[in-house]
Amino acid sequence: MQGLRHAEALTEVEIRQEARFVLWALRWCALAHQGDNDQAQGEIVRGFELADASETVPSFWEFAWCLCQTASSGVVWHGPACGCVSSGEMHVLHALAQVADHERAAVAAPSQWWRVLVPAAGVEQVDQLARRWLAQLYRAGIEYPGATRLVEALTPLQSLMDEMPARRAALN
Repeated sequence: MQGLRHAEALTEVEIRQEARFVLWALRWCALAHQGDNDQAQGEIVRGFELADASETVPSFWEFAWCLCQTASSGVVWHGPACGCVSSGEMHVLHALAQVADHERAAVAAPSQWWRVLVPAAGVEQVDQLARRWLAQLYRAGIEYPGATRLVEALTPLQSLMDEMPARRAALN
């Protein structure tokens, strides 16, 4: 996650690498939600250590666990090493980018992307936990890209999107 330390200077390739890291961590959390908790926690801790963001693991885990618990049954999570990206996973990346934009602009409203992913009753909680994690990342010197930068960087990945039958935490 070193590339996010200077968001204004990031290249599209660096933003895509950071997005893949976030997806990788979220996918491990989805696996943990299905029952492989110990291995997932170990992998997430190891990955965040390598990214020099260890102090953000607890807030990430809280956010990701809440997201996995409340996400609609239509969200498909691929395996951590999979090269495909589901539309639900892309929505999560977009939601986080909008949360980052809202934080920078001091907008209190939750990201509208959460409404696509979680029931209305869970939107506020997921958004608050995402804000807490992104704030910790920022304090650690890592700035998650805003929506405009993320869209520009992820456009080449649209061809990798794989629409799978809607299954909760289905893994590819």
